[in-house]
Amino acid sequence: MFDREFLDKTAGSPPVWDIGAGANMAVRRRRVLELGGFDERVGPGAAGGCGDDSEYWHRVLHAGGRIVYEPRSVVRHRHRDNWTDLKRQAYGYGFGHIVALFAQYGRQRDRRDLRRALLTMPLWLLGRALKAPVRRLAGKPDRLAGSWLRGYAGALAHLPLAFRAPPVSDHSLKAGADDV
Repeated sequence: MFDREFLDKTAGSPPVWDIGAGANMAVRRRRVLELGGFDERVGPGAAGGCGDDSEYWHRVLHAGGRIVYEPRSVVRHRHRDNWTDLKRQAYGYGFGHIVALFAQYGRQRDRRDLRRALLTMPLWLLGRALKAPVRRLAGKPDRLAGSWLRGYAGALAHLPLAFRAPPVSDHSLKAGADDV
């Protein structure tokens, strides 16, 4: 279970990605609407392309909620079967992660999010870049480092999300609304 304690015990930006992927999650509609819905600036078809799940989990934890991980749940999906698709995915994850961090900071003003976006991630990418020649010589090239780096660099254009008020949801809570 993930709760406020999980959020508070983390020195850096809370690793909400440890909760899992939103591709197989169940939420209570009422709670989603109470928290303003999913941030449409972040998810598929928007600036981030992904990350709306982790941004939402971040809000749940900041609001004192809890998230339960059920390891017995199973979802079947297609894995990337070629380098082009995997590189595209790595780019998207790098891009979406940083945009989600900007949106999270814009809502919660948790400085750990900006620290991760502007210090921790660049240092992680630098570490990968510095290890690349050694890996290449060992016959194990890091084929995704460039995609992660390009995703990160592209996401920096969305830094203003960190300093804009989050959107106000136009969804309403209606009496008897579907609450599953």
